[in-house]
Amino acid sequence: MRKITLFRTFAFALFLIVTNVFIVKADNIIPKLYLSARNTPVGNTNWIITSAAIDNSSTDYWKMLSGSILESPTMNFSLFTSIEVTLRLQSFGTIASHSDDVKVEIWNGTAWTQVGSNLHTTSTAGNQVVSLPYTYADAKIKITAPNATASAGARVMSVEILGNNNSTVAKPLISVTTGNYYSSQNVTLSSTTEGAAIYYTTNGDDPTELSTLYSTPIVINATTTLKAKAFKSGLTASDIASATYTFPTEVANLGALRSATHPGFYKVTGEAVLTFKSSTRNAKYLQDATGAVVIDDNSGIITTVYNLKDGITGVTGTTAMYNGMLQFTPVADPGAATSTNNTVTPVTVAVADMINNQAKVVKVESATITGTGNFAASTSYNLNGSSSTVIRTQYADADYITTPMAIPSVAQDIVGVVLVYNTTAQLIPLSTASFTNSLGTGVENPTLQASVYVTNGNIVLTAAAGQKVEIFNSVGQRLLNVTAVEGVNTIPVNAKGVVIVKAGNSLTKVVL
Repeated sequence: MRKITLFRTFAFALFLIVTNVFIVKADNIIPKLYLSARNTPVGNTNWIITSAAIDNSSTDYWKMLSGSILESPTMNFSLFTSIEVTLRLQSFGTIASHSDDVKVEIWNGTAWTQVGSNLHTTSTAGNQVVSLPYTYADAKIKITAPNATASAGARVMSVEILGNNNSTVAKPLISVTTGNYYSSQNVTLSSTTEGAAIYYTTNGDDPTELSTLYSTPIVINATTTLKAKAFKSGLTASDIASATYTFPTEVANLGALRSATHPGFYKVTGEAVLTFKSSTRNAKYLQDATGAVVIDDNSGIITTVYNLKDGITGVTGTTAMYNGMLQFTPVADPGAATSTNNTVTPVTVAVADMINNQAKVVKVESATITGTGNFAASTSYNLNGSSSTVIRTQYADADYITTPMAIPSVAQDIVGVVLVYNTTAQLIPLSTASFTNSLGTGVENPTLQASVYVTNGNIVLTAAAGQKVEIFNSVGQRLLNVTAVEGVNTIPVNAKGVVIVKAGNSLTKVVL
């Protein structure tokens, strides 16, 4: 790296610069900077410092101007691919903090443009660097202290300009960075080395001068690794620039999505039905004939408002496993619903089998819920006395939370969607209407039927062929579920005490 030093702050020079930059008076501080024009050669080039001074006008009293640092008319700036401005800065006076003290600007041919963020002075002198590509034929640099005040002046104690020798061609710039994309990308290549030729590949090979010469934007619409390298006669070829563009793998349905490798980036080309949704993390449950998935859209990527039972086609996003639950995070809005008023019939499963039905709409029968009072948000309630199968009030906008619902005291048939948390299966009821008393209305005072009686630990009843016979204990837990034969049926029951026999719509209470 070549260096051009405008000021060097050796011990004696430092004192002179400080006393020239600031003249201290009893009531305020008047910063002044007077630099006589000088040339500092670097090879066959020159820098010229011109008209450096303080703006002492009433409106910009504390604004320090360095004037311009100019490239001389004879300078061959193609020796450099970029320049760095190093400022040795120090604050003046007693201040509580140092912020936005000094900025560096470059002339772009028509106006001054700030480079990077404002530099911060410190209570002691320290070097700070601003790097910028050399872009313009007339290189001018301006240094100002826009926020300098009487109690916090900004000293510029030295300025250095460093040029990066460009015996090596600059590495190409790729306009579109590595990432996941779901729409076609037009990628441009460029080099800060004037006259450099850029060659590229899209098959993962390193480019050579026998590769494709870049001339127009490259269209990328499939998973691709783009590599580019710049060449110029007489100079060492550049390093290779690379970017990888990942497009979603297309799967036909949710079953194929669940069978794919996770994590991954996928587009479901088929339609799925919205079965449940919540404003919490913008959750959405989708289901088709092959499977189901929960969409976790905490960033609100999906902006289309869907109704329950709407069909949605082309959901695109990434998958990941979260504590045993497959979650889908969208990267794009799928657009308008592709159908409405679809029907998804709950599949009846045993409570213990909920864990194998992630995100599906299921129905469990004759399940008891541990708890009293009203359902509370974000709470788990054991099903059938087991902590590994629970009712989970995951979403505070569910109607059984917004309008408090009492926890049923008798067994329930419950329809909901299934979340999984590690080894716990969580049933999320769809709504208040998703709870149905397993024994029907009036279970607490069933109508007794004389045709049912007990003998030798067996329940004897008369029923029609194919009739469903269920037997429950006193808390509503189903003990048996059998299909009757025509006429008299003798059913052994391994229980003691009061039980309830349900045959069709008939309820009978007996004592074993």
